[in-house]
Amino acid sequence: CKETLDHISTITSPLSVLCCAGKSRTGKSFLLNRLADIAPGDGFGVGSTVQACTHGLWVHSDPIPSEDGSTVTLLVDTEGMDATDAEGDHDLEVMTLALLLCSRFLFNSVGHVDESAIQTLGVLTRLSEDMVPSSNSSGTHEGRSAPHLVWVLRDFALQMVDKQGKEMEKEDYL
Repeated sequence: CKETLDHISTITSPLSVLCCAGKSRTGKSFLLNRLADIAPGDGFGVGSTVQACTHGLWVHSDPIPSEDGSTVTLLVDTEGMDATDAEGDHDLEVMTLALLLCSRFLFNSVGHVDESAIQTLGVLTRLSEDMVPSSNSSGTHEGRSAPHLVWVLRDFALQMVDKQGKEMEKEDYL
């Protein structure tokens, strides 16, 4: 989108890009709006129907300044994975583009950890690892590094106990 590129080109501060991805209709847009303290109706579209609000990648027009003002963060919302109208490799293409663009990647999942979330996380991890260049002869990496991957596990309401009923740590569960 030329309009978006023109807008981004006006940003003069060092730029960080934060993308949020996850299954369709799980609150990615709402989460980004809350993280950026954006007033309802001013940020990414949020709806209460089964129809998706985001298609492809959407960039919020106002970068978020860091606390010290030295950098700004551009928020990018992604179309949800596993949408009923998605075809072929569309989800993989959207996720790959998001990973290529961002320096921080939020993987939003809702409820308990299931096989689907683990598989998606595995795909995201492999994709991001493939983006890291090989070490040069001195053992250092030059150029792009993999984005920081953050797993946001929301609406988790199950008790954290093992098979014997003993309380578990979050790390043990994950």
